[in-house]
Amino acid sequence: MKKYSEYTPTGIAWNENMPSHWTSDKAKHIFSNPKQINKGNSEKNILSLTLKGVIRNDADNPIGLAPSDYSTYQIFEENELVFKLIDLENISTSRVGIVHERGIMSSAYIRLHPRIPLNLKYFYYQYYDWYKRNIFNGLGAGVRQTLSAADLLNYNIVIPPVNEQDQIVRYLDWRMALINRFVKEKRAEIKLLQELRQTIINRAVTEGIDSTVEFKDTGVSWLPRIPKNWEIVPSKTLFAESKKTRKPDDLPATASQKYGIILQSDFMQREGRRIVVAGQNLEAWKHVEPDNFVISLRSFQGGIEHCAIVGCVTWHYIVLIPCDRIEPRYFKWLFKSKSYITALQRTSDFIRDGQDLRYSNFVKVPLPIFSKQEQNDIADYIEKWCNTIDKTIEGIKEEVLRVEELRVRTIYDVVTGNIDVRDVTIPAFDEADGSYEIDESESDETVDEEVDE
Repeated sequence: MKKYSEYTPTGIAWNENMPSHWTSDKAKHIFSNPKQINKGNSEKNILSLTLKGVIRNDADNPIGLAPSDYSTYQIFEENELVFKLIDLENISTSRVGIVHERGIMSSAYIRLHPRIPLNLKYFYYQYYDWYKRNIFNGLGAGVRQTLSAADLLNYNIVIPPVNEQDQIVRYLDWRMALINRFVKEKRAEIKLLQELRQTIINRAVTEGIDSTVEFKDTGVSWLPRIPKNWEIVPSKTLFAESKKTRKPDDLPATASQKYGIILQSDFMQREGRRIVVAGQNLEAWKHVEPDNFVISLRSFQGGIEHCAIVGCVTWHYIVLIPCDRIEPRYFKWLFKSKSYITALQRTSDFIRDGQDLRYSNFVKVPLPIFSKQEQNDIADYIEKWCNTIDKTIEGIKEEVLRVEELRVRTIYDVVTGNIDVRDVTIPAFDEADGSYEIDESESDETVDEEVDE
């Protein structure tokens, strides 16, 4: 792509130059920050700024925390910008979005209303570029790294002529549509591979891997038939509840759906984020060793976790010790299978009333048992297939990552005037793929990573 013929300084530290016919001015001369509070709860359309852009929220089943009433919320109008510039180190939501309909949002959000004729989408792209380059983070103040409306309005932005804003938006919408469609297709591939992975696990742990085997009925709802050489036994005959408390040298661990039982320090290092680290009352925590299994606070979602370390876990958890008939590698997969998790969920109404999943729930689900050699063979089979599928998924994710980096770079180059798109002929494209905000949600994951702290 070609550059503009002449550039001039902007006076903006993170965007030094701009095409010489563009201008730079404080945002307060381009936007206002009107305040219109939802007195008397007159407006009922609740909106939220998310990684999918600005979407409607459901008062009965809200996204995130919800107030008892919405009389302190502010009213937004169609074709305005909204910013969430509090707690700038937390990236669980987007920082900027376009409001497409009248509605209400938290008073902590910043509302910008255009003062002059402009293409709002261009300025969305410009502020999105700030967000992706972490410009907001460097400007925020205070413990929670926050920017106020006054702060935001006092920073300069670049302003191309309106007809050029229109061309830039048209160009970027086209490029984003291509990228968004590619990412959507790749995420669909990942989802199919994840479903295949779960099918392989589920079938192998409940039916075995010998295609010639004969089956028998069990009368057990979650496992109605098994190979003839298997038997169904009460789970308490295979796993005992451990009563061992923390040993002096045990380090605090936690349950992660991604990593299993992992030391808290290791989890923070791998994820690059902090969790609440235990420092008191550790004497009540429970000792764990390799090949123990742990029922965590989220086992109803993602199954029972296998332990591969020595450490201690919170007293809220249930620690299971396998008997000699158990090959832990097989039960590691069984306890994460869809069939078993569903059976575990049916043991109680804990999802509704908030009670913990206990050993008494665990023993309600009978388990299959057979030779340790066959348990090992099944584990080998699953691990082989899962390793192949996981490598394929990681390769696709790398493709997506590179394309998403291209998306960020393209927006930066165009909105800052680093490249000239005025003479680019924009072909027909599916505007539904690129006409609104950029979807940054991680929809390629089947289960969001959560950790009990």
